Amino acid sequence: MIVNICLPPTPYTIQTEADYTIAVESAAVFLHEKNHPVDRIVGDFDSSNLATIQSLYPDTSIDAVSAVKDETDSELALTEALLMNPDHIYMYTNVGVRLDHVIANVRLLARGPVTLINDHVRAYVLHPGTHSITPKHTYVSFFAFDPVQALSLKGFKYPLESADLDVKTIQTISNEGSGTVTFKTGTLLVIEASD
Repeated sequence: MIVNICLPPTPYTIQTEADYTIAVESAAVFLHEKNHPVDRIVGDFDSSNLATIQSLYPDTSIDAVSAVKDETDSELALTEALLMNPDHIYMYTNVGVRLDHVIANVRLLARGPVTLINDHVRAYVLHPGTHSITPKHTYVSFFAFDPVQALSLKGFKYPLESADLDVKTIQTISNEGSGTVTFKTGTLLVIEASD
């Protein structure tokens, strides 16, 4: 089962076929304009008009929650998606001007089989082992989500052999090409990006 979560800000191209789509707040309006099906809508509606969204989706389940809460709307949507035990979750969003939300959404990647995606970026985490990567974008960067031991990058433009990365390491940014990623411990954040 594949779940798409569509977050603001929009627009972006929906690149994955999903069995279930969750829209967060104003992303529901964007999906309506694109005639894209929506199964559930969540949010505190502090930055969009709930009445408008209800009028666009009279037969769709809408979870309107209080704006005074500990979770972001993205986190609420992801929690809902994870309850379905999907094979993969694609979280769509443009970066926008809210760097705090960008960082929060990147941190959500560690919660399950999740890819953050838009027209210019794909971000996901890898766990210890060996992984083949063929990026969909020009650049591929690797960051330690938590300390990574014995990271090797083979086949990429800039290879690496058995390096340890801590969360402050940025030497593995802007690699290119395809290859094999191997590491022994930790969690690795992978960001594929284009200009």
